[in-house]
Amino acid sequence: MSESASSTPAPRGRSGPLVGLRVIDAGNMIAGPLAATQLADFGADVIKVESRKRLDPMRMDRPLIGSENAIEQGSLHQSVNRNKRSVAIDISDPRGADLARRLAVRCDVFIENLSPGALEKYGLGYASLSADRPRLIYVSLGAVGREGPLSGIRAYAPVITALAGVDSLTGYPGERVLGLQHGLADPNASIHGLIAVLAALHERDRSGQGQMIDLSQLESLVSLIGGHLVAQQMGARIDRPIGDRDIWMAPHGVYPAEGDDAWVALACPSDESWCALRRLMGDPAWAAEDRYATREGRLADPGPIDEGIARWTATRDRWAISQEAQAAGILAAPLLDTADRFSDDHLQERGLYASVEHPVVGTEVIYGIPWRLSRTPGSIRHAAPLLGQHTREVLGEALGLDGAAVAELEDAGVLT
Repeated sequence: MSESASSTPAPRGRSGPLVGLRVIDAGNMIAGPLAATQLADFGADVIKVESRKRLDPMRMDRPLIGSENAIEQGSLHQSVNRNKRSVAIDISDPRGADLARRLAVRCDVFIENLSPGALEKYGLGYASLSADRPRLIYVSLGAVGREGPLSGIRAYAPVITALAGVDSLTGYPGERVLGLQHGLADPNASIHGLIAVLAALHERDRSGQGQMIDLSQLESLVSLIGGHLVAQQMGARIDRPIGDRDIWMAPHGVYPAEGDDAWVALACPSDESWCALRRLMGDPAWAAEDRYATREGRLADPGPIDEGIARWTATRDRWAISQEAQAAGILAAPLLDTADRFSDDHLQERGLYASVEHPVVGTEVIYGIPWRLSRTPGSIRHAAPLLGQHTREVLGEALGLDGAAVAELEDAGVLT
């Protein structure tokens, strides 16, 4: 099979700086699919290859409106797979694997985050696809990468945060390690993957060649604790939980506010901001001690500072504290519960949320586009697809299969 043209004209309604780019999303859960979503938001034609015989776990989330069509209702699925087209192909069937391969070599980018070797056995690895499509950019967002002593392990995000050392830093001083309570490794890897794809596309414009991107979720997550690693190399002992405190800023914490389970976050990155907080608190005597005049002094004994700030915040409204502190040049924000996140003026102004109409769940609120680009803005054009919703459309466009050929494959259980 020889290399063929990559892209067809953009489907109706598609716009953005990545129009003309065709992407295969062969991943599941978050890391791979979310990287593909960010390309779709800016105009790329992202085709999610999936199958009822091996459902993406995001489709098995708790149904929103009853058991009928349950696989179309997952709330996370709605956000992570918007703007995509879905093709149902059983790649465990040789005919399905051949279809997926023929589709892949007509694309610009191939993204997956499956276990090592999972796709190679179906002829969907980089070596096989790039032989027929040298311009292909193949992105593997594996747990620990494809090389090294751990390369064969299978791991979800909670395992990766533990391996990366992030869990060991999460907890309160003097208490047991709590670890993260969410899958930070997935969205973190997806953003690293997105940047890698954009860099590879830029290089392809220059050289005409694609490339293999082997991105380790573990290594990209370690980058988030770089400051701790450097400090450790310089002799500082910070390999243990420090709660809401920070290794550079003091004070830095979450403090009780007026009301039931109400909290406010405050941080002073400089001596000047600490002086501003002192004035805001009425310059209490405890805060005027000489030892607190410098950041080093405040870092050496943060306990009394936190206790003093907590006494001041406990009788005040979290929103009022935040506004007054921000006006004084102090880093501050109220902690938000679920209802607060949807009504917060700042988040609304930034367009954090968007509404889409889904044929099964109706109006659904999903997260918006995280990047604000003035000249090339992205857009959320449609809700997440139904499983296999675009199978006939895509196979007709990309491979020239007519209705009869598709129907035959459907009857044979290949397109399911």
